[in-house]
Amino acid sequence: MVIFRSRLTTLLTLLVALLSVTAHAQDDSQTDYQARLKGIDEKIEQVMQDFNVPGLALGVVAGGQVVKVKGYGLRDIKNGLPANADTQFPIGSSTKAFTSFVIGTLVDEGKLTWDTPVKQYLPEWKMQVDYATYHTNLKDMLAHRTGLGGHNLIWLGNPDLDGQQIIEKLPHLNLNKGFREGFIYNNLMYAMAGHVAWKVSGQRWETLVQERVLDKLDMNNTSFNYTTMLNTDNYALPYQIRNNTPTQIDYNGSLSEVLWPAGSMNASVKDMVKWLQMLVNKGHYGESSLIDSKTLQTIQSPFNTLTRFSDDADKLPLHYGLGWFIRSFRGHYQVQHGGNIDGFTSAVFTYPNEDLGIVVLSNQNASTVPYLLSMEISELLLDLEPRNHLAQALAEEKAAQTPESENETKQPSGFSMSNEALQAYAGTWNNPGYGKIDITVSNGGLVVDYNGVIEQFVPEKQHQFRSLNTHHLSLFEDDVLVFETNEDGKLNTVNAPFDYPASVRFSR
Repeated sequence: MVIFRSRLTTLLTLLVALLSVTAHAQDDSQTDYQARLKGIDEKIEQVMQDFNVPGLALGVVAGGQVVKVKGYGLRDIKNGLPANADTQFPIGSSTKAFTSFVIGTLVDEGKLTWDTPVKQYLPEWKMQVDYATYHTNLKDMLAHRTGLGGHNLIWLGNPDLDGQQIIEKLPHLNLNKGFREGFIYNNLMYAMAGHVAWKVSGQRWETLVQERVLDKLDMNNTSFNYTTMLNTDNYALPYQIRNNTPTQIDYNGSLSEVLWPAGSMNASVKDMVKWLQMLVNKGHYGESSLIDSKTLQTIQSPFNTLTRFSDDADKLPLHYGLGWFIRSFRGHYQVQHGGNIDGFTSAVFTYPNEDLGIVVLSNQNASTVPYLLSMEISELLLDLEPRNHLAQALAEEKAAQTPESENETKQPSGFSMSNEALQAYAGTWNNPGYGKIDITVSNGGLVVDYNGVIEQFVPEKQHQFRSLNTHHLSLFEDDVLVFETNEDGKLNTVNAPFDYPASVRFSR
């Protein structure tokens, strides 16, 4: 809240006093924040045990200084290799902030603007709705407000996808909301934003990030893909909890180069604190200025609203900026983003007005720990009464857990069909955006194969089949496959659960 005073002398007196307090707080910031973090190591070790987290790394920046950087647990369980501050972890969608940042630097140079229709940069740009075709701009793409469905199966099932292929598919992909009428998280739009950056600059996205961010911040232990990371001598392996035990899984091999702007980066926590230092210092790092402070403010401003006003003071509206989630957290402006990619979870928090930053990296799939731990550390650093987010989550998890609930494979419903009857559904089905799916009969049900993304479905009632949840990432948990007939009663359409919560229509 801003308070206006009528007397200039009073205002000047207050300003001088505030500057003095600020300067004093900055002088003592490291000692003060170290004290506020007392006991955090023991807490993290207990949390990791409670939630079965194999490895974790924490970085904290306060008052412009690094006050904590440390690894915990194991990066490799089988070989007993510890995680430390130099261990590379995939950061998933925390990559998106790097994408909006380098685009911001191109805005600073006048090579593009946030509000110019993308069609001016990509003349072949076309979406399913004409208005979206001619009005989509970079803010729309980066704030997830184009209305385009997520369509993640497009890239999961096409590891060789390139920018031109995405452009060719876009006119055939459904908009699940009106243009600029809501929030639909969309990795394809980040891929296209990176593609725009390449077209206007002549440099690929990874080169832009390398030269405009990593080199300037001396982030020498950060990479853009698994192949590069696996050639280092200190990286984390991916794990998923199965039967209450961390189990190693495969790295995600589906992220084609064009999708890198959406979630490809790997970094050590020691590198990530440099990124935090620059962000909380308004784009400055040492003697370098990486971005105009006003451009960074734009990136960290709300452009899309996810949740509305609530009477609950702890549930204030949540917004999305350009690569960041934004809200008021107990009176403090919070800018944060998480990342989830096969076997890894990250959380990156900043409080620009308090010069605070937190990063938590882990090698546990879809873990709640990085986000909730960042929340608790936020409360410590901001000197707020703790809300015990992790303890509440653990209690809720235990209450909801039954021996059969983890990674459960669904059992048949009792409705059955003969293999002969099932053959009517088998064959190749096509969609102009997705391409083809192959459906075969197996063990009294159907197997759907989309370029190697495979799921089994069992009959639930006539023309409807339910997922057995056999995919290792539970991509189709509790989803249904629904067939339709034409006027002659012949099967001609299948609605596949490829764009949750919407379906995608295939025909033959």
